[in-house]
Amino acid sequence: IYPKTYAHNVVGILWNTMAQFQTWFGNAPFLPYGIQLLPITAISEQRDDPTWLREMYKPFADACNADDVCEEQGWSVLQLGVM
Repeated sequence: IYPKTYAHNVVGILWNTMAQFQTWFGNAPFLPYGIQLLPITAISEQRDDPTWLREMYKPFADACNADDVCEEQGWSVLQLGVM
């Protein structure tokens, strides 16, 4: 869907003519991944494609592990939800 120059597995903010890898509430790299995983519910297994989850897990985990705020604010628990 997105041009090859967009190297991320998720979009944080989607405009009419632009996709941004950030959110309205911050630009930490773990935030766009986290916001796309919410909410974690019983239907998440049907909603989220397993191929996409495998592709985005490592960049999300790396971003989370590189920033203590990820764990402090509770975003890191989403890693468990995609395992």
